[in-house]
Amino acid sequence: PLIANQFATQILNNSGRVMIGWFVDNSAVGIYGTLSSVSTISAIVWSAINSSFVPFLYRNINDSEGKKRVRSLASILLLIYAAVCVLMTFLAPEVVKIIATDEYMAAIYIMPPISAAIFQNAISNMYANVLLYHKKSSYIMIASICGAVLNIVLNAVLIPLFGYQAAAYSMLTAFVFLSY
Repeated sequence: PLIANQFATQILNNSGRVMIGWFVDNSAVGIYGTLSSVSTISAIVWSAINSSFVPFLYRNINDSEGKKRVRSLASILLLIYAAVCVLMTFLAPEVVKIIATDEYMAAIYIMPPISAAIFQNAISNMYANVLLYHKKSSYIMIASICGAVLNIVLNAVLIPLFGYQAAAYSMLTAFVFLSY
């Protein structure tokens, strides 16, 4: 199930770029891809946080006092990561100025939904950690596949209507689905 989950997650993360290429053009793919790449920095931060959290989770999940500590720490980590995502959104114009040309500045408006999608992914990772502990990986796979399908359907409908920006909102919607 985890192999299918990883495959579906890659589709969810990258289908927007492919479908922007189909429905808009390659310059829009470049603009969207630049902002998506900026968000990769935040994803690396989350990966480090989550990798550090999992051993604590697994040591403390079995007793009631431990569960309270897990909930408390998980909430704190998600609040810190939310701050990182908000900061990344605020810094998007400066980052784009450093790494790209002025024609990419229009893309800063898709940074809020991209950041929110990355944050929703962090929430879904918290749930996935617990499901993995309880050996319920098939639930993770089903949710990932459904999220990827939802993202593709939304991209197919919304990108032709609203342009490349719709891919960011489609990804956000899919990750919200995935985290609940």
